Amino acid sequence: MSLFEAVQTKRAELRKDATQVTGFKILTLLVGELETLTKGKEVEVAITDELVVGAIKKLIKSNTETIRLSGDNPRLATENATLQAFLPAEMSEDQLREALSASGATSMKDAMKYLGEHFAGRYDKGKASAIAKALLQ
Repeated sequence: MSLFEAVQTKRAELRKDATQVTGFKILTLLVGELETLTKGKEVEVAITDELVVGAIKKLIKSNTETIRLSGDNPRLATENATLQAFLPAEMSEDQLREALSASGATSMKDAMKYLGEHFAGRYDKGKASAIAKALLQ
């Protein structure tokens, strides 16, 4: 099951539960955002897991910034928790080091390209860059 299908399934579950209105609304927003990104193009664009993760991170970042500026907001915290459940676990520094070592990359560009192709949305780009830089020296 793709990540988009998982989001749609969870959204359908939350729709039936009157106590989960906030979760339902944020997942509806996410689905709408993804459909807007992919529909109406000359060439049809598939909704990939990478696209879903990017949209989730964008929404979480927006909510987090709003919380930071306006103070505690339980609704936004609930939205973030709902969205976080769909993010894949982030790779540890050891896992990044292992993946970069196995990649055979000889430049920063190759290393970051390899991570992007094989582990999109599952690593911190800053950490990955620092580890790649250290390994390539």
